[in-house]
Parts: sequence; C-alpha cells; structure tokens
Amino acid sequence: MGRAGARGWVDRKDVVTLDQAISYFTDVIRQNPNDHNAYRARGNAWFLKGQFDHAIEDDSEAIRLNPKIGGYHNDRGLVWDSKGEYEKAIADFNEALRLHPTFMQYFNRGLAFRRKEQYDRAIPDFDEAIRLAPKYTPAYRARGLAYQLTGQYERAIADYNEAIRINPAFAGSYASLAQLQATCPDDRYRDGKKASKTPSRPVNNPVGRPATLSMRSLRPMPRPAISRRLGNTRQRPSNSSTTRE
Repeated sequence: MGRAGARGWVDRKDVVTLDQAISYFTDVIRQNPNDHNAYRARGNAWFLKGQFDHAIEDDSEAIRLNPKIGGYHNDRGLVWDSKGEYEKAIADFNEALRLHPTFMQYFNRGLAFRRKEQYDRAIPDFDEAIRLAPKYTPAYRARGLAYQLTGQYERAIADYNEAIRINPAFAGSYASLAQLQATCPDDRYRDGKKASKTPSRPVNNPVGRPATLSMRSLRPMPRPAISRRLGNTRQRPSNSSTTRE
C-alpha cells in the first residue's frame, strides 16, 4: 500500500497518467479478460475521476475473478462510502478485514461507523488502527472527533494534541483542536483565547517546506499517475477524517 503524502521516484515506463488510464487498462482487459488486477486498476482510475458507478462495476468484476484479495473489497468499500451507502461499505470492509486485516481497513470502517453515528463501534476501530499504526495521524484526529461528538472532551483534546505532536504538518489536527476550544459546550474545556492562539496552518520544517503533502493538496494536479503493473492501492487521503463527510 502506498503512503499518502510520501515522496519518491518512479520510472516513467511503470506508470500511466490518469487521463490515459481508462483506455490503457481497457486494452489490457481486452487482451486478457481474466486479469483481475487490470479491473482493479481501471476501477481506481474511475474512482479518481469521480465515476463511482463505473468503479463499482470494475471492483465487483475484480472481486468475482479473485475474491480472496482483501484490498479489492477495501477498494469497493471506499466507493460505497463515497456514494453514502455506508452499510455496503461496512460489509466490504468487514470482508477485507476477514481476509487480510490492516490498519487502513480498520480506519476506513471506523469512519463509516462514525458517519452512521455509531460511535461505540467507530472508536474501537480507530483504537485498532492506532495500535497497528501508532504514527498514523488521521486515526488520532478521527478518534478525537468521535470522542468530541460523544462528549468525551478531555480524550478528544488529548487525541488532537497527539496528532499534532506526531505530525506538526497535519493541518486538520489544528483546525479540530481550535474548533473544540472555541465552541465546546462544556466551559471546563472551552477557551477562546487558546483557540485564537492555535495555529491555523501546519508548522513548517526548518527549510520552510511543509513536512508532508496531503493527498487532497495533490488531487488538483492534472496528471496523476497510476502504476501499469499494479494500479494504485486505493486509500483515503491523509487528511481523510474530514474527506467525504
């Protein structure tokens, strides 16, 4: 699984741009209709283009051809989530976790539970995501919001602060903390002065560049690339605790 915001190098021959991806993988499928990974890759391209119904069709075909790959179920779950069909998303995340549990699948299912306001089920999923990936900042922010929405303000503040400590460049953590400080209905935690002093943007590293780039900031780039061999492993953006709410 690729990391949102990670930097690196890739050979041009190993990638295809998003603009070319649909036709490229359609040709691959035409040559080998049983290539489940090509369906997965084309589904990823449809997903990135916002063509969710086409993405569902390709993800479903990838699953039909090879139902034992957890990542395929996770991919389709993210499309259902984007369409607001949370029960179907949770069913796919359940199957992904049964086949090959990862922190991202717990995180994704936790977000779906949270959107259904099932906080008692969302929080344990965020707990497990954090246990498996203790430096994955969005999980702390997502759990913090679940705590905030259930009136557990001290725990929410602790999670927002931990997210900031782990990754000072993660903008969403500052916004969530400031919002709680400014609007908390419990005056023990409401503090407008602290809220006004909470930075509105990430702390930069010593050379003046953001320490990380979120996938949201990368999305407007006109020519995202998809691997010719494997496609992109689909995942939420790094600031996804507020993505597609």
